[in-house]
Amino acid sequence: MLILAFRPEADRGSGGSARTVATFDCQISAEVRMFGLALRQRADGAFRAYPPKNSRNCASATFAPALTAAITAAAVAELNQHGGRTARDNQSKL
Repeated sequence: MLILAFRPEADRGSGGSARTVATFDCQISAEVRMFGLALRQRADGAFRAYPPKNSRNCASATFAPALTAAITAAAVAELNQHGGRTARDNQSKL
């Protein structure tokens, strides 16, 4: 599992119970790369990675729970490498 690119986001909450804190590209295996995944944080602080959406606003892929957990862990580790800061956090300090 390798995070290829990581982009912290300003708060793009959907009005639901989670907000997007970053988008990222991930090499899942030597054969599979996904681009435009979203790392979302729920109100309880838990994170979850989601596949990108297509033009009809539907998920472009689905992942088994274990793979979702592995992708999420890699993305959260990358977020922590950025000091746990999102673009929104950086803007509030200006």
